[in-house]
Amino acid sequence: MTLSLQSEPSPRAERFARRRISRDAGRIGVRVLLFIALGASAVVPVGTFGLDQAERWAASELAATDRQALGAARAAADQLSLAVLAYVHAAEAFSAQLGNAGRFDRASLEAALTAHVRNHPEFLGAYIADARGQSQLHVTGDAIL
Repeated sequence: MTLSLQSEPSPRAERFARRRISRDAGRIGVRVLLFIALGASAVVPVGTFGLDQAERWAASELAATDRQALGAARAAADQLSLAVLAYVHAAEAFSAQLGNAGRFDRASLEAALTAHVRNHPEFLGAYIADARGQSQLHVTGDAIL
């Protein structure tokens, strides 16, 4: 009699194995289930906190942009205010010059107005008005009206 270490499976064992394989074919194993649970428990918090962090970053970028725009607007307003103030001072100085001269004949007014426009080329022109605001003399560039 020969003895073999490998025994042939009995027909009953084969049927049991086939039944088990067919039964487990649609099921998820414990290891796969644990892997999915571990992955989900790692991804969900990262995704949630990542979205929250992205919203905070977007809000801080928007606030920084608003601060920069406000700073630029204030700087532009300051520059414009200084330019207008310089024009007002130039007009006041010219007015004081004419008032202190005491001569209001057309020839002296033309000379003073022409000199004023030449010394201030940023002005598009200048005029002298009477007390009612009507123009008596007007200079634009080199033309005296």
